[in-house]
Amino acid sequence: MHFTFFSNNPESHWLEVRWEIPDNQETELEIQWPAWRPGRYELQNFAQKVGQVTLKGTKGEMKKISKDRWKISGLNPGPVTIQYRFYAEEINAGGSYLSTDFLYLNPINATPYIPSRREEPVTVFLPGTQNLRYAGGLPGKKTDEGWVLEAPNYDQWVDSPFLLSTTLQDRTYFVQGVPFTLWIDGHINPDWNTLLPEFEAFTQKQIELFGEFPEPDFHFLLWVVDFPFYHGVEHRNSTMMVLGPATQDPAEFRRELLGLASHELFHVWNICKIRPKELLPYDYSRENYFNTCFIAEGITTYYGDEMLRRATVFTQEEYVKELETICRRHFETAEPAELSLLDSSIDLWMDGYRSGVPFRKVSVYHKGALVALILDHWIRQFSQESASLDTVMQHMWKQFGKTQVGYTYTDYQEIIASLLPENSTQNYFSRFIEGTESLWEPIQEVLHQQGLPRLIRTPTGKVCFDLN
Repeated sequence: MHFTFFSNNPESHWLEVRWEIPDNQETELEIQWPAWRPGRYELQNFAQKVGQVTLKGTKGEMKKISKDRWKISGLNPGPVTIQYRFYAEEINAGGSYLSTDFLYLNPINATPYIPSRREEPVTVFLPGTQNLRYAGGLPGKKTDEGWVLEAPNYDQWVDSPFLLSTTLQDRTYFVQGVPFTLWIDGHINPDWNTLLPEFEAFTQKQIELFGEFPEPDFHFLLWVVDFPFYHGVEHRNSTMMVLGPATQDPAEFRRELLGLASHELFHVWNICKIRPKELLPYDYSRENYFNTCFIAEGITTYYGDEMLRRATVFTQEEYVKELETICRRHFETAEPAELSLLDSSIDLWMDGYRSGVPFRKVSVYHKGALVALILDHWIRQFSQESASLDTVMQHMWKQFGKTQVGYTYTDYQEIIASLLPENSTQNYFSRFIEGTESLWEPIQEVLHQQGLPRLIRTPTGKVCFDLN
């Protein structure tokens, strides 16, 4: 599969795309646009940003047969060329954005596929970009005409966002021989001498937890915007992060960047590799329902800050502040709630990323992180510190991540059951995962036993730690 991306008027935000399909032997082809992207489990219908889908120099008839699927009939053997336009004006970590001398492309937004040919290699040509710098998880080759990218298959291509810009800055550090590169674009003057050791420290702690890094390299892509924003998306060997503005309180910007980067790096193991069975392989054409997003996102949210605390990148005061934020977001907006974590995972596909009606659902991020804290504490307490949630994640990595077989809810329960007494295991899952019991008292107990401040509700209903 060969794709060429170019624009005659970048300020219009329209990308022109030519898709060349070689060696076609079929009289009919169906092409599918992704309806969602990994990392955000809701339908986004990327075909809504596509215009002028046409056959070029090829005999045949193209007809749209659904909101994001086209059928081409009457083809002769040989190459097929399709041309289309894609509108790239979405400023977030999961979208795509084009302007003069700048392109952020998340390929899954802008690249259709033939369902039966996802395993074929993909080559991408970006003419006229030879004067721009490139940053991304796929190796880029610069030619006199522009950048060329190659991926072994469609799935790896759409899991490899990239930046092209005249103002990219970068530094690389190494942990256990693996290069990690931090790429930054935007109005910011990074303090590399402080930033790189902090990134290196939390990276080291995460690799120590799992025992190995599953990729030959990793790329943090950071786009700093001039307005308040906070968003990140995990990918196979990279993450895209959008933060702003850098002119805000420097300490707050640093804390947000470190928290986001640590969270997204943990995803390299937990969801990019340790994946629910329902997501192997991804079906980009429809919802992929799974009830364990509290593992994928909740445990990752917990460990994002925990790794920064262990690495002493976050002080105890900074760690407590982040934990207070998680508690506030859960207890102020989602307790009591009608749906359990299991049901809320399923409902991500309906309204999981929006506030929705009051107290209907819980956040797999916030409640997921709090039940991970409880579980970590219970396992440490029962085992007298000989095991922890680390042990669970190590089992998950060895059994389901490295093997890429995918796990089920039952698999996860069985690992917990091997580390806790039977009554504690049943208690944990029935109360906190499958049930809707309040976490207020269980969290208070864990906080007390860990020497952390207790939670209080103010007269106005705000939740915070009692620091007096």
